[in-house]
Amino acid sequence: MKVFLSLLLLFPFASFAQKHDRAILSLVASEKAFSKVSETKNLRDAFIQFFAPNSILIEQGKEINGLEHYKQQGLDSVLLIWEPVYADIASSKDFGFTTGPFKLFNSKSNTVLLASGYYSTI
Repeated sequence: MKVFLSLLLLFPFASFAQKHDRAILSLVASEKAFSKVSETKNLRDAFIQFFAPNSILIEQGKEINGLEHYKQQGLDSVLLIWEPVYADIASSKDFGFTTGPFKLFNSKSNTVLLASGYYSTI
């Protein structure tokens, strides 16, 4: 009886953890998909495809609409690659973040690194 009761008490937590893990995996998959579009198409199209209509960028210390900003940008050959290495999401599943390394190159064919570091998205 004690074993049955213990399993019964653990079941709701196991169920929550699985749903939470799926939400995090979905968030990470979106980040990887963004990077793939940047690699196969271009950086501008990746941001246009993945930014929400109310997204915010900090540009020279000012908040601007990220989607509108990238819609106004011309095409360029910059290549951005990033890989989420840590992600978490709120229990409400409506707020999450990722962070990981990024590399920025002049173009897909140019192996000279322009910048590298760690990004954070929310």
